[in-house]
Amino acid sequence: MKNLMIVLTLFISLTAKADIDEAGMNSMEPKVGEVGAARSCFTELEKLGCRHPREDLEQFKSCMENVYSSLNPACQKMMSELYRKKK
Repeated sequence: MKNLMIVLTLFISLTAKADIDEAGMNSMEPKVGEVGAARSCFTELEKLGCRHPREDLEQFKSCMENVYSSLNPACQKMMSELYRKKK
């Protein structure tokens, strides 16, 4: 009986920890609107002549700096957080 109680306690605690971990991960996932906004920023940069950062990161950063003032404020904020030099 004592062993059964230990096993049940262990099972319940592991289940609770898994639920807590899953809730934490779900809160970190981006919202649908955030994903759409990020995609639209990269699309806007592509229309302005900047290639994707995956192709050539340094070229992308340089191009982004050149067209930065043409971006909408939300894209400026996001691109600053991602690609501008931290001071």
